[in-house]
Order: sequence, then structure tokens, then C-alpha cells
Amino acid sequence: MLKNLRSHYIRSNRTFDIRSIIAFSISFFLHLIIVIWFVWDFSKENLQYLEKYGSQEKERINIKDFKFVPPSKGELAPPQNEKLATKPLNQDIPVIKKEEVKPKEKKLKTAKSKPAPQKVEINPKKEDLPLTLAEELKPKSNPVPPSAASSPSIYSLGKNAFGQSNKEMEELYGEDLHSLSLEERKFLEDNLKAIGKITQSYLKYPRVAGRTGQQGINVVEFYLYPNGNISDLKLLTSSGYALLDNNSKHTIEIAYKDYPYPSVTTKIRIKVYYSIH
Repeated sequence: MLKNLRSHYIRSNRTFDIRSIIAFSISFFLHLIIVIWFVWDFSKENLQYLEKYGSQEKERINIKDFKFVPPSKGELAPPQNEKLATKPLNQDIPVIKKEEVKPKEKKLKTAKSKPAPQKVEINPKKEDLPLTLAEELKPKSNPVPPSAASSPSIYSLGKNAFGQSNKEMEELYGEDLHSLSLEERKFLEDNLKAIGKITQSYLKYPRVAGRTGQQGINVVEFYLYPNGNISDLKLLTSSGYALLDNNSKHTIEIAYKDYPYPSVTTKIRIKVYYSIH
């Protein structure tokens, strides 16, 4: 039974394949015929259209159908505008020349009028000229040296600076002089002069202050530590000019690295003189 069923199934599949192939071929030929008919019909219409307007074998384009239209008068109008535009340029040129000639005549007149009063004033001022020049040279020679020659100075204190007769030292420290310890006094007595010289070597007169004639005295205070650092840098007495006061503080900020080291923290005060000789 199974063999019969298998053989029957195989035969049915073969007949189905043959039928499908026949149906596909028939549909293919039908579609091919339709496509050929459509192409032939379309080409026939194009041939009729080409015969109306000319083909390759007959006439393509007739020159008789084209007409050359001459340019209208309105298109030739721009050249006239160019001529009109050039005319005002030619008219403006002589106007400019006339304006340039007038100031030249005025300059000649003013040049002629100036020498007349100068000739009259020369004779009486011959004797006065050397006096005015001498007076003008005196103030000019004074402000030049301050920035170069006269440099700011620091009040110098040597040994035995803490004697009873030393009024300047008492004015510098005031009541704080008696509150200093023996070690602080000993350090100031031995090294304050050296600190002043070190600061003096870095101190310079500000150029702007020298030119403008700024001068005065200021007092700067700070604490010097055993490791060489400083703190609480401040201005006790102002010179009246911010430029001079800032210059003193800035100088100490640079020079303190070369100061001698104290054994204990010591209060240092420095008086700086800014004067123009």
C-alpha cells in the first residue's frame, strides 16, 4: 500500500509541475505580445508627429518661419544718458579749479602781512631776549637732576643710638622705644645702620615723582623674624604722595632678603627722605 501511495504522489507532483510550466509559458507569450503591440503603436504615433514638423530626410527647420525684429528706439536710449552723465562732470571740473585758486591768494596775503609787525618788534626785544632765556633755563635745570642726582635717603643710626640725647630716635619709636626688650635693642644698635644701607641700595626716586616735583618724608614699620621673613609691613607716616609711600614699601619688600637675622622678632622702623635739591 505504501509503495502505491508514494508512486501516486510522485505522479501527481509531476503532472502539477508540467501544468505550471505550460501555464507560465502561455502567460509569458501573452505579455510579450501585448508589449510588442504597445511599442509598435507608440512608434507609429511618433512617426506621424515627425512627418508634420519635418524629419531627418525632409526639412527640419525653415528659416522663413523666423523673423529678425530690429531693435526699438527705447533700447538705444542708454547711450544718450551716458552723454548726459558725462556733461555734469565736465561742468564740475572748472568749479573745483576756481575754489583752489582762491585759498592760494589768501595765503599769499597773510604771508605778506606777517613780516611787517615782526620788523617793528625785533629792535626793542633784543635786550630782553637773553634775560628771558636765562630765566627759563633756571627752572628747567632744577627738575632734571632730582631723578638722577638727588636720590632718596634713609635716616642712618649708628651705635649708641639709644642715648638720652638722641631725640630723632625717640621721635621715630616714641613710647614703643621703652617697651623693646634688651635683645631687640641690642639688634637695632648693631644692625639698624646696616639695614638702612641695604635698603638705600635698592631705593630709587620714582621718575614721575621727580618730574612732577613730589618730595616728602614717610616712616615704614614692619616685624623682622629670626628666619629672615617680615610681616605687618605698613606705613606709619605718609609723605603726602601715594607714589612715594608705595615706593618705600615696595623697596622694603625687595631688600628684606638681605637683612641680618635677629635672635628674636624685632620691630623695625625706617624713615625715608624724598627731597629735590
